[in-house]
Amino acid sequence: MMTVKDVIDYKKKFEQLKFPGNGQLADLRAQAISNFSTLGFPALKEEEWRFTDISPLLETSFEIASAGETVKVVEEDIDSLNLLDSDSPKIVFVNGIFTPSLSVKTDRLPFSVHILSSGNNAERIAESLQKSPAVQADGFTALNSAFFHDSLLIDVEDNIVADKPVQVLFISTEAKSKSPLAVFPRLLVRLGRNSSLTLIESYFNFGKSDYFVNAVSDVYLGENSSMQHIRLQQDAKQAFHIGNSFIEQKADSRYRSYSFSFGGRISRHQIYTVLDGQGAEAILNGLYLGREEQLLDNHTLIDHKSSNCQSHELYRGVLTDKARGVFGGKILVRRDAQKTDAIQNNNALLLSEQARVDSKPQLEIYADDVRCTHGATVGQLDEEALFYLRSRGIGQKSAKNILIYAFAEEVLKGIEPLQLRKHIDTLLNGFFETVTG
Repeated sequence: MMTVKDVIDYKKKFEQLKFPGNGQLADLRAQAISNFSTLGFPALKEEEWRFTDISPLLETSFEIASAGETVKVVEEDIDSLNLLDSDSPKIVFVNGIFTPSLSVKTDRLPFSVHILSSGNNAERIAESLQKSPAVQADGFTALNSAFFHDSLLIDVEDNIVADKPVQVLFISTEAKSKSPLAVFPRLLVRLGRNSSLTLIESYFNFGKSDYFVNAVSDVYLGENSSMQHIRLQQDAKQAFHIGNSFIEQKADSRYRSYSFSFGGRISRHQIYTVLDGQGAEAILNGLYLGREEQLLDNHTLIDHKSSNCQSHELYRGVLTDKARGVFGGKILVRRDAQKTDAIQNNNALLLSEQARVDSKPQLEIYADDVRCTHGATVGQLDEEALFYLRSRGIGQKSAKNILIYAFAEEVLKGIEPLQLRKHIDTLLNGFFETVTG
């Protein structure tokens, strides 16, 4: 539970630090820190957080990341983190701060990119930030809105089809002082009418100390636009990661999300998707892999505000050792959202007796002409299927790997590009080696 001391400490840090931007941005930050003072961090008594104990995060004192105070990252360090081919653009942030020396092909983008620390259209960034619900959504998002040092706005104009996927890479490193760092990545994406984009939002680390990533992404899809949004969280096992994604969709827009949660001591990702226009479609896919004593939490809210919209949701988790998974999924169908078609499924595979998952699917429906379903399953490997594979001469380890991969693979269908799919497969195979070896 957050104490008064926690509030005072963060307010004191906020007053001591200097942040880019003035005018609208300064006002936004001031409002955000005020909201944080009121909201605080969530507690177990709150319904949306009752399965996720963040006390280890609150017990750690973090230094706020700033330029020049962290270990330097060079190009050779991130070669293995390239999830796209060499012709694809890559925008790199180190501890939440844009690093142009590591970013490539940003001058070849068919759309506008604005970066706060580069002094690139700070007014446009401020306008976009002010439209975000993050300033007052909860304590974590308010804290991000107060402390983000840098931000990226990807602005895809009307009728632009981005033929190359874009990777936005957020890297966390150690502080020179070796103190645990807190970083606040902030990403804004706006798609105009009839535009399309594939975006890979990825999180990695270099270093061995504890750290805290508090990330917020805002995505706006104009009419008849489409986006494939892949979020890969691959933080260190001792890290804390809290991520929030806010999605607003207009008529006939199509949003496909893949959320991968593989790292972190405590990790939580929340997606808030609003279908605000007839014919909008949202597809949310998620995969989480947990071992040792990891806690991996995924929460989603799909808000059907308009009629004739669709949402399909599939989250799957594989847990072993003493790992815990949490899934909270809510579908809200408002009174005017007739002809809604919404499907939600959450499935978990437990590979040890001490692994655990808490699942809470919800439907809240105020319209009468809808088709909405949800389901949740928790189980172990199918012994009959395992016996069948063994009877065909497949070894115990390989048979288990085949069944686990088949379970996880359902989430990966349709993902592009191929190089990213190969990276995910490599991560899955590495996980299999530890749990079935």
